[in-house]
Amino acid sequence: MTACSWASAKWPHWQTNDHVLLRVSAGKAGDDRAMHMDDVKLVHELHGELEEAVGVTDGPLATRIARWPRSFPQYTVGHLERVAAIDNGLARETPGLFVAGAAYRGVGIPACIAQGKAAAAKARQSG
Repeated sequence: MTACSWASAKWPHWQTNDHVLLRVSAGKAGDDRAMHMDDVKLVHELHGELEEAVGVTDGPLATRIARWPRSFPQYTVGHLERVAAIDNGLARETPGLFVAGAAYRGVGIPACIAQGKAAAAKARQSG
């Protein structure tokens, strides 16, 4: 397990009085064990980790598995310096062109939205 969010606490339309909806992610760069497990084994392993980490004891009533291999950028050491070099090169060579998105400064939707807004503001300022 690389992440777990209490989805029913984040999105009111998923709330019920007697159950919680968890969204669990598994796998990361250099650790593709989850990609090689069948669905039953993956759910079993993740349930065990949830039990250890947050005390979830009841098994899932339902599951939905989506496998997204190689779907998120994996930043390496020096990434922000490389992004700064891209920004500086664009400012020098192509003023008014800005980059935003998961490949640059954050993979989540909120980070991408913030990047888009910042790029739009810079574009407005540059005129």
